[in-house]
Amino acid sequence: MNFLQDREQRVTVDGITKFLRNNRGLPQGIVLGPILFSIMVNDIKAIDSKNGYEDNDIGTTEVENVKLWSENNRIALNTDKTYEMIVRGKRLITVPSSIPSIKRKTWLKLLGVTLEEIPARWDRHFEEMLSKASERMYILRVCKYYGFSAKQLDLLFHALIMSLFTYAIELWEVLLTLTI
Repeated sequence: MNFLQDREQRVTVDGITKFLRNNRGLPQGIVLGPILFSIMVNDIKAIDSKNGYEDNDIGTTEVENVKLWSENNRIALNTDKTYEMIVRGKRLITVPSSIPSIKRKTWLKLLGVTLEEIPARWDRHFEEMLSKASERMYILRVCKYYGFSAKQLDLLFHALIMSLFTYAIELWEVLLTLTI
């Protein structure tokens, strides 16, 4: 049985709805999704050259290579959602010129973790964590007002606040050791 048979996709524009048949794709969250994606992009060939911040920087050439591959495989790239971030250690180095079709950022948020161009810098991420923790403390105050027990408040504290501080903690250690 093919679970992709007779699927419909609905598109609504200005109150007008149109259904289209769709026999491609995977249901969101399917376990095979990442594996199938890896198989699909397996034939992208990296350009054989030295990487670095020298005159022979190949970033632009690599992007053009991926664009060509995606056109040949009828896959649309969304360069509006594509960013470049230079990751460097504590020493100052000459930064390569930016890639024309890709925006450069000094920080990116990936899976709830804010990464900065110097991996040992966590200021932005910690500010966001503290802001979220402060907002969530209100929930604890309300629950205390309504008579939650100390045990219930402790469970809530660990679920709502401590989870913010322990999420991706292994990543912090790894990135700190890279820049020392």
